[in-house]
Amino acid sequence: LTLINTGERGKIISDSFKNNFHFRGIDGYISESFTSSGQTITLELKNNFECCKELFYNVKIIKEIDMNSFTTNSITSTYYMFDGCSNLQVVNLTNFNTSLTTNMQHMFCGCSVLQVVDLTNFNTSLTTNMNYMFHWCSNLNILYFPNLKISSGTQINIIFEGCYNIKRLDFSNLDLTYTINPIKIFSPFKKLEYLILKNLKAFSTSDFSFMFK
Repeated sequence: LTLINTGERGKIISDSFKNNFHFRGIDGYISESFTSSGQTITLELKNNFECCKELFYNVKIIKEIDMNSFTTNSITSTYYMFDGCSNLQVVNLTNFNTSLTTNMQHMFCGCSVLQVVDLTNFNTSLTTNMNYMFHWCSNLNILYFPNLKISSGTQINIIFEGCYNIKRLDFSNLDLTYTINPIKIFSPFKKLEYLILKNLKAFSTSDFSFMFK
């Protein structure tokens, strides 16, 4: 599935297409027309799109999603965006702009066959809720999240619960500056082999004792 911007607000997507793919949260933003080539579908997602809440919620038919050409400068929420996409194998978020995003709760929850997630360009400086973000991504092996910032008020409950197969984590620039006690952030990683924390910022952190417990 490829998403692209085309410039104007679209019509509400047709009921037959919507019912077939079980989309939520897209009314008024996607044109009724779409092109299909084999198993590749291109949807024209219109500009002025500010919320990706439940965009692909529980869409089990999709195996690949490419948002590389999709403009996300105004996105404020990715709440439940891919939640329940249990057959999703590849997601391209290379140019996804999260500089204004405050809520990432449940974003990848239940993506149980996804093996690699690259969030290299994600900016979480304004994000206050990451609860269950990767909950039960049970086959996730590699996660690139180098610019993760967790502030004192950021909710990260069970953010990695069920991620038992992660072997490589890139948290190169992890910022815990205003986090006093980062409890059990890495606790689910039973098979972790490689962890990058080369530029860790933790000036106010006083207790790391349960960080890896």
